[in-house]
Amino acid sequence: MFANKQLKPRVILGLFCLLFLFSTVVLAEEYQSLKEINATNWVSRANRLLGEQPASAGDIYFYPSDLYALVKIIPKGTKLTIEECDWNRIPKELEQVPFLETAVAELSQTLQPETTELDFYPALKILYVLVDGKPLFKVHATGGMDGETKRGEYEIFRKQEKPFYALLWSKDGEKVYPQKGISPPELVVKQDVIIDGFADEIIALGEVQNDLVKMGVFNRENQRLSVVEWINDRLEFREAGLPRELRKSLQMSFSSFFAPEEERTAYSSREAEALKEYLTKEAYAFSFSSVDYLNRYNYGVLLNKMLGDLYKSHGCLHVSPRNSYLLYRLLPLKTRVVVNNYNKIIDEEKIALIPYLADLVNFEEDLEILRTKWGAGALKAEVYPKQGFWIIYLNGSPMAKIEIKGGPQNKMYVMQGRDGKGRPIFEDKLSYPTTAGTYYVYKKMENYLSNAYRDTTVIPMGGLLKKEKGRWTFDGKGIPSVIKDDLESDAENRTFEYFEKVKGEDGKLIQARWGSNPFGKYPIQLSPDGIRPSPELVHTSGDLMMEQRRLVDDLISIISAPKEELDDCIEYSNSFSLYKACSDFVKNPERDDLIEPLYSGCYKLNFGLALTSSEAAVVPADFQSLDKSSLPPEKIYGMRYDLFLYAVTVIKGANAYDALKERWDDISGIRKALLSDFKYFSVRDQQLFHDFIRELMLMRIDLKKLDNRDALEIFKRLYS
Repeated sequence: MFANKQLKPRVILGLFCLLFLFSTVVLAEEYQSLKEINATNWVSRANRLLGEQPASAGDIYFYPSDLYALVKIIPKGTKLTIEECDWNRIPKELEQVPFLETAVAELSQTLQPETTELDFYPALKILYVLVDGKPLFKVHATGGMDGETKRGEYEIFRKQEKPFYALLWSKDGEKVYPQKGISPPELVVKQDVIIDGFADEIIALGEVQNDLVKMGVFNRENQRLSVVEWINDRLEFREAGLPRELRKSLQMSFSSFFAPEEERTAYSSREAEALKEYLTKEAYAFSFSSVDYLNRYNYGVLLNKMLGDLYKSHGCLHVSPRNSYLLYRLLPLKTRVVVNNYNKIIDEEKIALIPYLADLVNFEEDLEILRTKWGAGALKAEVYPKQGFWIIYLNGSPMAKIEIKGGPQNKMYVMQGRDGKGRPIFEDKLSYPTTAGTYYVYKKMENYLSNAYRDTTVIPMGGLLKKEKGRWTFDGKGIPSVIKDDLESDAENRTFEYFEKVKGEDGKLIQARWGSNPFGKYPIQLSPDGIRPSPELVHTSGDLMMEQRRLVDDLISIISAPKEELDDCIEYSNSFSLYKACSDFVKNPERDDLIEPLYSGCYKLNFGLALTSSEAAVVPADFQSLDKSSLPPEKIYGMRYDLFLYAVTVIKGANAYDALKERWDDISGIRKALLSDFKYFSVRDQQLFHDFIRELMLMRIDLKKLDNRDALEIFKRLYS
């Protein structure tokens, strides 16, 4: 058969890929043990330990690994010749033909039946694989002793993988010949025993255990099974990589990973117990992917964008909760603040070039850097009420901007609600345009006690209210009756806002934190001369702080949702489905199926759009006839502003959804990093996932820089 044929094996590019159809993609360079596993010729070692193949009754016997490779790479229709040659030793020229396990790494093209041949020499116990008549590699093979393996020419008729691997050939191309190529059962069983022995030796090496823990396999039995899997992969000519259970987990989506398990597998049960033990080890450390992602993202910027409108003030300057804190920390006392008239504006292109202050501060340490830098030069601020910007200058150059909302351009009495007959009720305090002039930072406070709003400012924002011995108190003292009465009323009838509410056994409120301080937290008082305080403050409000709290809660629920797409994730939040409806409505106000007719009607009325009959029926008649109202102008402006607030509610909802959607790709990166951490631990508890994210997010929103120790301690506490 080899007469007049060159015996030099041909290197063929690409066949290796076919042999590794199911190869694992893994960064093996990260794991020394995997490098060594993949560098070891396990096929040669296993075949050597298996010893001599038994004689068959006519079939051709192969070692299990060799048969696996032949079934995978030899195409149907390949010619098979069982030779008559009775050589009892391999000719010298054929000794140079490599065995499959040493040649496989050099193979380079897929085999075709037209160019591939199989030659089996029973006396030599060798089967050769030829391409274009040239021997490419050889494998050990044993023919029949009790029954002769029939000599002659055949073709590969079928390849079988189940219930066992086999090469089936045919004499006539129509029916299977009785003899076949298989691996005898005793060799298959013996190889399993050899694999277990290999695994026991390998798992005893500390380096292998350490690498498996790095991969996320904690249980000793699961580690042993992973090594068995690696050796099996190598014996089937695949590169060993992450264990199959981990690969399966890595391929899972949010929804599949957190889907309720009908029954926990033995693997996952063992991992859960082992993880608890590992988490108690002081030396155990883990690098959380999510920590880096969470640190890189600026949540102040996101929250400012999602918060949207800051509401008109009574004359003060409203800022967001984040910006209130930043100004409190950064502005030195006596900083000059110029409040311009409403008719003065700054070029929009110039404003666009100035960074937002929140963009400059991602961590507490950034504040210290800015404080040092700004404290070394001439710092001043200019306020443009009409455009809604506060711009900070250092030595005459613009450094940062924030959005502000001043008082109304026209004086007005703000509506407080309506009486029993639907007539408007107005505040007795006049809201007015923010007074222009030059001011100086006079005082920076965590809380501001106002004489005009004493009842709602005597308790600081977030102050803890307790009901003790039948009496509501703050800091051991009584509280204003207007708040006490509100706390005693049913939740749906309350005027003020509270958070972190606690109920007693009877279901009634016994503890809560105050959320309706009109000046919020960290207000700044200005002065025209550095001596007399101005009545107009720079501050956020309790309403805005509570809105931000709700946004944060919603954001955490969305990020931790067991879904992929934004519109599926928002179903897990309290408000964002409504915000999406607001967004859809703003894009198409003609739709009447998205939001309540009172809000859609007020929105349309505010922007001069026609109302439907259902909207006209619920929008207050005096709103619809304001042009004909005989009320004083200040009250008409107050009613117009109240109408506008309905529209603002819709606009703010739409803005929150749109701002999140615009940044969803970035948020998705954070979500995937968080999911990868939970996949590493094989923890598929969605509530724990939510709680873990919540704690990390709240730390980041407070400008804390996370490290792995923070994340690990939180995870340990929640998991235990």
